[in-house]
Amino acid sequence: MMRTLWSLFLFGLIISMQAVMAQESKDYSQKQLKDHIYELSYDAGGYMVKVIASVGSDGILLVDSGHEQKAEALKAKLQELWGGTPAVIILTHEHIEHIGGNEIFGTAPLVIGHPSLRTRLKESHFLFDEFTDATLPEITFTDTMSLYFNGEEIRLYSLAGGHSGSDIMVWFTKSKVVCVAALCNWPHFPSIDSKTGDVEQYPADVEKAMALLPADVLVVSGHGEDCSMEEFRKFHDMLVRTHDIVRSELAAGKSMEMMQKENVLKDFKSYEGGYTSTDGWIKYLAEGIEKKPGDSRKDLYEPIYYALKDRGADSAIAEYYMLKKDHADEYAFEETVPAIIGYKLLNRKRYSEAIRFFELSLKDYPKGVYANVSYQLMAESYEKTGDIQQALKNYRKLIKLTPEDSTIAEKIKELEKM
Repeated sequence: MMRTLWSLFLFGLIISMQAVMAQESKDYSQKQLKDHIYELSYDAGGYMVKVIASVGSDGILLVDSGHEQKAEALKAKLQELWGGTPAVIILTHEHIEHIGGNEIFGTAPLVIGHPSLRTRLKESHFLFDEFTDATLPEITFTDTMSLYFNGEEIRLYSLAGGHSGSDIMVWFTKSKVVCVAALCNWPHFPSIDSKTGDVEQYPADVEKAMALLPADVLVVSGHGEDCSMEEFRKFHDMLVRTHDIVRSELAAGKSMEMMQKENVLKDFKSYEGGYTSTDGWIKYLAEGIEKKPGDSRKDLYEPIYYALKDRGADSAIAEYYMLKKDHADEYAFEETVPAIIGYKLLNRKRYSEAIRFFELSLKDYPKGVYANVSYQLMAESYEKTGDIQQALKNYRKLIKLTPEDSTIAEKIKELEKM
């Protein structure tokens, strides 16, 4: 159960990366929320990614830093608008589209976040990001803390455990703006990181956030629309009511599949959008409420990462097959693993190594749910290396699987002219 949802979450990372790569030339847009508080955002493929900036006499303070692929654009936008770089970066949680821009600013900014970030970002698939101290928080807290910046008190609250294991809320008290990140996805269903989050705790964390805030505060979500406290309460009401429905149906003996077929959340259809469907939210709820024992197998990313780092791609893939042959019961072998490793390596411009892992993904899972993504990202990797023929070969395989994709068809035409 836990591995299934985790795989879905990582699949979302790949899709997010594809969207970002397709929009590299697009700039951050900006709008002024209050006096000296600004929202910088971009479309990551069906949902927004936001960076909040406080700008004033003390300098620039950022809440989150976007995706690594957009770091140059963020740095340029800060220079264009305010002629500087951030003095402080507050990280709302561990997901890549919230922390990826830190590295470009080096160690100069003071980074604040949940203490779990210092370990979480150095394990599992995060190893392949090779985050330096520039991303890790220098100041951490487990309850509350305040800092004073640009003429106002900024209150930070730890609300970890619902959406992820490192969620915090950032409240600009004088400006009456609060960044709740993924603790609100108005007007859509949220997502839950089933590796470090808990769908049953999520409504309670949202309720805690609401209890701390005044009625006239502007609520800024990480990916949904900015909203009022009244809309935030409606979001919470949806969480409670959908929990109650799914819990009741489970108690009546219905399976998750039966609930999806019967469309038990049909009255909440308007909350679809972003990255969670009604069926997806039923799945989050049903599997979270049932709380089946998690997968106790070891994480496969660590031995593969160190084999790659120490001995190269050939040895890393040999290590993969050795563990699969002799220790398959000890390690979690899933389609997720080679696809995510390839994605991480491509993200770091290690194209030749990325290709090897996309090949591995397609060899072991030729008809898997990641096949389309592996063909596309392998084609992009070949294109980056200048091997147009191999890029075309993989795009043509992809178009056979997705003949309705006009973007890929146009890409093939473009490369055929080269």
